[in-house]
Amino acid sequence: MLEPLLEKVIENCGKPEAVAADAGYKTPAIAQYLIESEIRPALTLSISPILRLNFVLTSQ
Repeated sequence: MLEPLLEKVIENCGKPEAVAADAGYKTPAIAQYLIESEIRPALTLSISPILRLNFVLTSQ
């Protein structure tokens, strides 16, 4: 799903240095594709609900 979009970006704008994507695109296959294409993947970190709650409680 990301590959066709990235190919269009490369055709229209050139090859990016990095690609940022949300957690829906965080798969081993996509990360491998980007790395093999010499594009830095900037993918979101998964945070457990407990850590997220702890962050919210401590940041108030």
